[in-house]
Amino acid sequence: ENKKAVFKGEIATFDVFSIWGVKEGEDPKPLKRNIFIENANYTITIPADLKNDNNKVKVETNSPIQNQYDSLNTALDEIYKEVDMNQLQKDYLEGDETVKAQIMEKVQELGKKSEEVMNNFLGANPTSAIALFNAANEIRYLSADSARKIVDKFAEATEYAENRFYKAMTETLAKMEVVAVGKTAPDFTLNDPDGNPVTFSDL
Repeated sequence: ENKKAVFKGEIATFDVFSIWGVKEGEDPKPLKRNIFIENANYTITIPADLKNDNNKVKVETNSPIQNQYDSLNTALDEIYKEVDMNQLQKDYLEGDETVKAQIMEKVQELGKKSEEVMNNFLGANPTSAIALFNAANEIRYLSADSARKIVDKFAEATEYAENRFYKAMTETLAKMEVVAVGKTAPDFTLNDPDGNPVTFSDL
């Protein structure tokens, strides 16, 4: 009503939702803003001049998780605030090998700074909701042993027992451990080029 929507409810453990928006008649690339939901109050304001800029969506809340997440993003944004990444991409596509090498060096430098900020945060907040959210998105790129250590760490935080990100991590780990180095490979049967079924364990 009057361009406002109200949502009410309670949750047992934190969750993450996203606000998406596309301004009609403009670049179809959508705006996305992650919101960490817990039992708190939120006022989310999207301006009329909607652009593909996450900072344009204002979130006012007494949620400790969301405020911590926004502080982290502010620190990361500071690294890139004086760099026009769209222009950098254009320059890379149009530049010669020397220009491309310079741009890649700059991007790698920014990436290292971002990684340092993130690692410092995770080191200071190893079992935070944000650390869990980050781990759930990154775990598939790890070895089974490294993934097991991360899952075990969050298993000790009982408040996450029913959290969907924690459950997703445990499911991913279970699949990784089935095919980990040193494990007996899962058996399967497929047809050969002549259409005859062949079972892997028979070979």
